[in-house]
Order: sequence, then structure tokens, then C-alpha cells
Amino acid sequence: MKKLMILLAMIVLSVTSQAATQTGQATVVIESVGITITAGTTMNFGTIISSTAADNMVLSTGGVVTGALGTGGSPAAGTFSITAADNTPLTISASNTTLTGPGAAMAVSTYTFNPTSGTSTNASGTMALNVGATLAVGANQTAGTYTGTYTLTVSY
Repeated sequence: MKKLMILLAMIVLSVTSQAATQTGQATVVIESVGITITAGTTMNFGTIISSTAADNMVLSTGGVVTGALGTGGSPAAGTFSITAADNTPLTISASNTTLTGPGAAMAVSTYTFNPTSGTSTNASGTMALNVGATLAVGANQTAGTYTGTYTLTVSY
């Protein structure tokens, strides 16, 4: 029995493993496609009637202004045309700003986008974008025209 165990141990110890290697290739094409933003319609909150109460007036991406203060004129959402890589999701943001004029400056914030941030460009690499926002109108806001500039940022 002892001889059989030694013989089995020698057989087990004499087995060697086999291995082989082969190299493969990988390729990639990196394309650098810029983003182009073209401004269309200027964001316009229309005409807002001043009151003894302050209010936040919301301009929708459809160009409709809502809030407690009276409105009129021709409100319009801001519009932009975007060109980027085909079928690529875009991150969209805008900077808070103020509108200045004859009275106290009014803050513009809480931007909304249609389509929303994260939506992809179409198969041709384009996107039509509407932008709305919230305007903080002060109590007894001085009558007159107020203007300002906001920055739209679009990235991959």
C-alpha cells in the first residue's frame, strides 16, 4: 500500500499545466464635435403691472406668464438652436441674473428648459430649446423697461 501511495504521489506531482497566450488588437476613433448655440427669440416677461405687493412671475417654456400681478404685452420664452454630436444627451443650465432699469433690480432665476436637461440631440445633432424663468418683481416696482443678460451653458 505504501508503494501505491508513493506511486500516486509521483503521478500527481509530475502533472504540469499548459498555457498559451495570443495578442489581440483594439481600435477606437475619437471624434471631437463642438457645440454651437444660436440665439433666437429674446426672453420677454411682457408687461407686468406694479403693485404694493411683491410677487414671483413665472415665464413658462411655452411663453405664458403666471403670477398674482397683472400681465400683458407679448411675453415669449427664450429660444435657442443647438448643434452638437448626433443623439447625444446634453446638460443645460443658465446663470441667475438681474434685470436693471429705472427702479430696483429684479432677480431672474429658476430657469426651465424644454426639452429638459439630459435630453439628447436628434439623429442630425440638433435641438430646438425653449427657456423660461422666474422674475422676482418688487413691491411698488418703478415703471419702465428693465433689461439684463443671462448665460446659457450647454455641455456633453
